[in-house]
Formats: sequence, structure tokens, C-alpha cells
Amino acid sequence: MKPRLKESKKWTSVPEELCEQVLEVLKENFVQKSKIGKFFIEGQIYSSEVLIRIGYLENGRLVQTNAEVSIEYDYKTEKVQNILNLAFDCAGSMIENFFSKKKEEPPRQWMPFKVDKKQVHVQFSTVNSALEADADKLLGEGGSGSLVQGEDLDEEIAAAKSMIGISEDDDETKH
Repeated sequence: MKPRLKESKKWTSVPEELCEQVLEVLKENFVQKSKIGKFFIEGQIYSSEVLIRIGYLENGRLVQTNAEVSIEYDYKTEKVQNILNLAFDCAGSMIENFFSKKKEEPPRQWMPFKVDKKQVHVQFSTVNSALEADADKLLGEGGSGSLVQGEDLDEEIAAAKSMIGISEDDDETKH
């Protein structure tokens, strides 16, 4: 999953227990769909953004339907659990609308909405979670297993400079 905010670099996975709870709710609410396909739950928590995806893949198909939600938050004043709950509620509503074949075309790019006085960005995608995970494994880009994942290019450059002994003074071009 790609975050909506450019500054979102390092992330922590949404707790597995929460993903399992949401998965159970989806299976209970969409019994027929569960019989002919599979639901996927993914999520990442950044320092100022929560990003979640509820996906559905019908058996025998490659194209997965995904409801993706991004919510910006302030970790100092807001509880991440409340933001996660809102994000899952919004994604669940999007999936429900998709299954009910509403005439409106789902947004394919981030579209903002106000929900409970909070700016919520939503989009639909067709990324196949299982294929993406397999491709990441083949390319060696799978999760490191650490609690915090992602990359921070500035931090990595500073660490590399420190390792080879380049100081800020050396970094500037001398004439």
C-alpha cells in the first residue's frame, strides 16, 4: 500500500487482532460473498496518517476490489484506535456500497469526505494483495519483521555519511 501523504515514511502494521476482528465482521455481514471469495485486511499506522485497505477477491479471479481509506491525525491529541475505527467503518461502507451495485462510480483516486468532523480520503483500487506480497518476496522487499517498517531517505543518507566519515562541512562544494 502506498500512503497518501508524502511525509508518511515509517509505519507500523495495524494490530493483527484488530484485522481479525474486522475480517470476522465482514464474513458475518457478507455470508454469500464469503462463500465465493475471500476478504483481505491490511493497514499501516504512520506518525500522522492511518492507511487501511479492505479487499475482496472472488475465487478464480485476479482482480481484487479494494476500499482504501487514509485519515490524517495528530498523535498528540487523537487516539489512533478512534482513527482506526473510523477508517474501518468508512472502508466497510465502501465495500457494502460496491456489493449493493450502487450506480455511483467509486473514486479511483483519493477523494476527500467529511465524516464525523474528520477529513477522510477514500479510493478504490484493484491491487491483488497476494500477488503483491509474492512479488515483494521475490524482489526481497518483504517486511523486515521489525515493529517499524518503511524508509526515511534523509535518515538513511545521514547514517551512510556518518558511517563513511563525511561531515556536513565536507558535504558542501569547496572552490
